[in-house]
Amino acid sequence: KKDIIITATTSREPVLTGHWIAEGTHINAIGSNFLGKAELDSVTVRRCAVIAVDSKEQARLEAGDFQQPLEEGFLRWTDVRELGQIIVGRYPGRKHPQDLTLFKSLGIAIEDVVVAGQVYARAQAEGVGKIIDW
Repeated sequence: KKDIIITATTSREPVLTGHWIAEGTHINAIGSNFLGKAELDSVTVRRCAVIAVDSKEQARLEAGDFQQPLEEGFLRWTDVRELGQIIVGRYPGRKHPQDLTLFKSLGIAIEDVVVAGQVYARAQAEGVGKIIDW
């Protein structure tokens, strides 16, 4: 049995300290989507054996959680993997049960558009929903 921690704040300062986290924990960090914000301290990032993002290109522009660890030399962009590459087996995920894993989600707009399109198509097919003029 392992823990999952989800951070979803607008904090500019870390709210999660790496010393608090038990071995084997997975972290989903979905807040701090600007370079000037960070929900995770550098100890948290340093302890993670696997660090995944939706898009490395976007993470370079928005992942405030990575700014300090990069500056301190605890993190390199070559350590960061795109989640899709892990899913298809191009890179390994967790290797040991005690490994900490991190998914820094910044969201990709096209994913939101695709999901919204699917929801709309299903609503039309099932005859549910209401059109609102705006």
